[in-house]
Amino acid sequence: MEEYKEEKNWINELLERHIHARKTLECMRNRELEMENLKNAEQNEMTDISGNVEWVTITTEFQFFKTES
Repeated sequence: MEEYKEEKNWINELLERHIHARKTLECMRNRELEMENLKNAEQNEMTDISGNVEWVTITTEFQFFKTES
């Protein structure tokens, strides 16, 4: 019975390590994808600017009226 408990503990520890390693790898992959997306966005901005795209800024004015109560 003692041998069974030791084996079970060893399997559980191995499983926990495996889960932790997969979560770590997933996190690292997500960071790689984020960096790749940022790099692509920067390249797209450079392409837009070098392609003589005109940037238009639209401003809206708001007027507030005081109402008497």
